Amino acid sequence: MAFFGDPVMPVFWATGGGMLCTPMPTAIVRTYTQSGFVIAADGRKRHHHGTVRSDKQQKIFSIEQTGLVVAYSIAGNPIFTPEDNDDLQVFNLITEIPKAVQTLASTLVTTLPEYGKALADMINERLRQAKETPNTDYPEITTQSHGLDSTIAYLFFDGYCNERPSRLQIRFFHEGQDLKPPEVFPQDLFLGYHIGYGSDIMRYIIFETDDARFSQFRMPKRRPADVTITDAVEEARRFIEACKTPEALTEDPEHCAGIGGHIHIATVTPSRGFRWVKDRAPLAE
Repeated sequence: MAFFGDPVMPVFWATGGGMLCTPMPTAIVRTYTQSGFVIAADGRKRHHHGTVRSDKQQKIFSIEQTGLVVAYSIAGNPIFTPEDNDDLQVFNLITEIPKAVQTLASTLVTTLPEYGKALADMINERLRQAKETPNTDYPEITTQSHGLDSTIAYLFFDGYCNERPSRLQIRFFHEGQDLKPPEVFPQDLFLGYHIGYGSDIMRYIIFETDDARFSQFRMPKRRPADVTITDAVEEARRFIEACKTPEALTEDPEHCAGIGGHIHIATVTPSRGFRWVKDRAPLAE
């Protein structure tokens, strides 16, 4: 069996340095500002043994339909195969989500949690069906810092539902190969703060120290309410770039080894909807 992605360790850290960070070997940054949302991600995809398979992996996508314009980002293990055939994908979250979105296209959207619950239930059914393939297990990893992790994947939603700014987190997981109902949680907006997924060690170094090795990745501190979309784009880019450096790999090899490749960044605003930042669209594989 093979799976492609990285373990997700849901440990949330609150800081006074402008970022809330969940340690994981991928990099995603989500920011809400007065003008809209910014979502940034790295482009690295790895085999579960650690081999880099791509540095152009797209991790940010969009849903735009009546009453709903959101970006969703993916972390965890979105693709897995049977134990005896690494070339046979029995589940691919990246391709399953658009199918579910299409099925829900005519659904009247009232709230983002309600929409997310409907989508998550459809995806979970596909996960159940995938497990019926012979020699197939759900991803399960023992990590150095968090022990046994049975999270399959996370989805993060940022955008507008009926013109109201909204956030959502969905977790797909199992317990001892027994698939559980997905967890669907609304999230606070945290105006002007970055919600980061990546290296908390690097978050600490960049936002809470004066380590000269990473001075080029720091920006002047601002009040959260004063953070603009331009600020959020640049600070997210700098954080991910810092996590890609050789110095970062030395500081936090467990998490930074999984961070690399092309950084793609999107915005979601009431006036323009979902847009890629200039020169920050995903690259073709």
